[in-house]
Parts: sequence; C-alpha cells; structure tokens
Amino acid sequence: TQGRVSVEVSTPDDISDQGVIVIDQVEAGSVLGVSWTSAPYQWAFDGRALEDTEVIVVDVACIRRRFAGDREFERELNQRFFALLGHRLQETRRRLLAEFTD
Repeated sequence: TQGRVSVEVSTPDDISDQGVIVIDQVEAGSVLGVSWTSAPYQWAFDGRALEDTEVIVVDVACIRRRFAGDREFERELNQRFFALLGHRLQETRRRLLAEFTD
C-alpha cells in the first residue's frame, strides 16, 4: 500500500472549530480499518486520504471462515490486531488530551 490517511472523528462545532478531531494518521504499510475484528462490526471513525492512496481490501468473510477452522491463526491475528487497537486507543487519548488542554 502507499499513501497517507487521516483517521478522524466528527465533532459538533462547539467542541472543535474544524468539525473533526484527528485521531491518527495511517502511513503506507499500516493497517486501516479494524472494526471487523469484533462485533458489532461497525466503523467508529472516518478515514480521509491526505494524498493519493492505494489500499489492499481484505475478504473479511473469508478470514472469519478460516478462524472457525484454525484457532491458532485466529489467535495470532487477534493478538496483532489487539496490539494495534491498544496503540490506537493510546493515540486517541493523547490527541484528545492535546485538543482539549491547549
């Protein structure tokens, strides 16, 4: 993959003059879109390409079927995504604190 995507959350105008808070920026080679890893499988953030971006789309239904037959694969993939989610949670916390304490 190549490019750069801003991960954002929309806000009411009285919270942010810009209407969005940038949570993270995903660079080339990083994972964008991890909402498929747990129910209810819905997006929590918006993504906005900051430059020309190419992405790889994953067949999530295929991965879920593979999970059913290969618990080791499921465990390994979940460990990687949970680590990523933990990082994103900390980034979100850091950016929100910066947004509201400046």
